[in-house]
Amino acid sequence: MTADPFPLDKRLSSGRQRLNLAAAVALALVVALAFWLRLPGLEDKPLHSDEGVNGWFTLQLYWWNVYRYNPNDYHGPLLYYVNLVWFWLLGPSDFALRLGTGLCGALLPCLLWPLRRFLGLVGLLTASLLITCSPTFVYFSRTVIHEIYLVAATACGVGAAARFVFRPSWQWASLVGVSLALAFASKETTVITLASVLVGFVLSWALGCVEPGDERVGDPDLFGGRSRMEVIRGVLAAGWGPWLAGFLALTVPMVVLFSSFFSWWPGVPAFFDAFGPWLEHGVSGRNQAKSWSYFLRLILETNGLLWIPAALAGLW
Repeated sequence: MTADPFPLDKRLSSGRQRLNLAAAVALALVVALAFWLRLPGLEDKPLHSDEGVNGWFTLQLYWWNVYRYNPNDYHGPLLYYVNLVWFWLLGPSDFALRLGTGLCGALLPCLLWPLRRFLGLVGLLTASLLITCSPTFVYFSRTVIHEIYLVAATACGVGAAARFVFRPSWQWASLVGVSLALAFASKETTVITLASVLVGFVLSWALGCVEPGDERVGDPDLFGGRSRMEVIRGVLAAGWGPWLAGFLALTVPMVVLFSSFFSWWPGVPAFFDAFGPWLEHGVSGRNQAKSWSYFLRLILETNGLLWIPAALAGLW
């Protein structure tokens, strides 16, 4: 009988499988808690003005199959088409109107799964639990506005981008493209989020990569223990296939959504027109003008001395 030449590999693989199973079970329990916090009593709260507008757009789709993207005053089309699915299944109601955002918010921790290699089991579950119990995340998950879809698309895109950098493939590139398309189809402010993510990746690349002779070479971090030039060569060596897949995954959903499923072609160029008005809204403070210190003063007035340990924790 021949001895197994790779017993250590099998033991390591078995250990990884048990760890992934434990992580999946723990994440499932966190998601169950997220459902419990988000779905009960969705219809109890009266619709506020933004929700009413979003409900009216959804009703126009449901009754007359009409939607025209307006780049001047309203955000992207994704929210309305998701709402439409639940109107088809359950009929129009406040509950059906909010169900899409509720489900999206409850499933948000699952989108951290691709990052488990980098976060570790403790990091994955800690981040998932914080997302699940955050009052802000719970509120936006129970309110039919665009923000939770933007957050979900961002989380999915960051995880896919991290896996693409670690080991380039057309699958991860496609997921990055789809995530970016859904983010832009949610809100124009995706440009701010995208810029922040890119800055984070560049800083990680500049400060987190190893150099030849470093004892961390081969570590399973974001860059696989590679030097800065090895990371660049690894991404470029993927060839044109993954980049083409990512481009198509980005452009096709955006064309479909902004053209109202090919029924309103002016909606496609209107996507680019939107950045002018929204930039003007942002710098002028239209409707929501506040001084730069408004939220800081609000925190100090409502939380007393709690800002001191919060600031120390944030600095750490």
